[in-house]
Amino acid sequence: MAPWFPNLVVQLPDQFLLLFIIILLFLCSSTTCFTISGQAEALVKWKDSLDMNPTTHSLLRSWNLNSTVSTSHHLYNNNPCTWVGITCNGYGSVINITLESSNLKGSIPVSIGNLSKLTELDLGSLPPEMNNLTNLEELLLSNNFLYGYLPENICLGGRLKKIAVSYHYFTCSIPKSMRNCNSVVRVLLGVNEFTGNMSEDFGIYPNLVYMELGNNKFFGKLTRNWGHCQKLTMLNISNNKVSGMLPPELGKATQLQKLDLSSNLLVGKIPKELGQLRLLYILKLNNNTLSGNVPAQIGMLFDLQQLDLADNKLGGPFPKHLEQCANLENLNFRSNRFSGAVPFQIGNFHSLRNVDLSRNMLIGDLPPELGNLFLLETLNLSITIS
Repeated sequence: MAPWFPNLVVQLPDQFLLLFIIILLFLCSSTTCFTISGQAEALVKWKDSLDMNPTTHSLLRSWNLNSTVSTSHHLYNNNPCTWVGITCNGYGSVINITLESSNLKGSIPVSIGNLSKLTELDLGSLPPEMNNLTNLEELLLSNNFLYGYLPENICLGGRLKKIAVSYHYFTCSIPKSMRNCNSVVRVLLGVNEFTGNMSEDFGIYPNLVYMELGNNKFFGKLTRNWGHCQKLTMLNISNNKVSGMLPPELGKATQLQKLDLSSNLLVGKIPKELGQLRLLYILKLNNNTLSGNVPAQIGMLFDLQQLDLADNKLGGPFPKHLEQCANLENLNFRSNRFSGAVPFQIGNFHSLRNVDLSRNMLIGDLPPELGNLFLLETLNLSITIS
């Protein structure tokens, strides 16, 4: 049997070649080119909805449908894949928008829902139509001047891993889909006016590593669910209206390194179970209404660098067991009810830099061992020693 000729070349008539090219152009105009045009229009509509300032105007200059725009470094056209802050995949679909800290002010129009391939959004506010972005894994809106509401279904797709909307004017409650958002890893909602009940709006997050809720208007009690967040390393709910007692189950979140519950309405005793948080190096419970003694188990936090219990109703003798916290740098017991003498063991805190024991009920002379604190920068004993 004769072999196949690998070098055989089939020559098509010119009219067939022309027809083939026309078909390709038609396919482009009806699919990819249409997609690019629709994406460009959605982005320009969003640009037009913003309150323009010099920073925003300069940054988004390339977002233009009408003509080619040139700068000293780049040449842009009406293809959004060439625009500042836009990244596309190999098919011309917008997959990434990055405009963080660009002084944006305004809201996002409903047409943003046309960017169905978007996987990362780093820019501004969210209309409900953002629920169409079911592939969204990261929502980064921090450090702009945006306002509005978070869509209820922000985590309905089950792929959201990071949400960062700090430093805005959001006044809404937490979306219901966030309660059981098992995929979420990092949540940064700080410095807004978010509201919601801590015992009802937050669930169990098996993959949560970082939770920042400080400076909002959250209320209600902390539940035992936080103890089930086994990967949690940072929990900040400071400057809210959280009430009730600290749940002992919080001691089960053994990966915690930073715990800040300051400036709330917490009452009751400090749970001894917090001594199980052996990786903790920042513990801030100041400006609450906590009472009782400091549990001896707190002395087991060997990595502790900052301990702030100021402005509570804690009492009893100065906790000698803290001498085991050899890395302690900042100690603040201001405005409590600690009594008795300052123990000589304080001289063993060789890493101490700042100590505030003011406004307590301490008595007696200062121990000479204070002279061993060679790194000490500030020592406040005002209105405390009698």
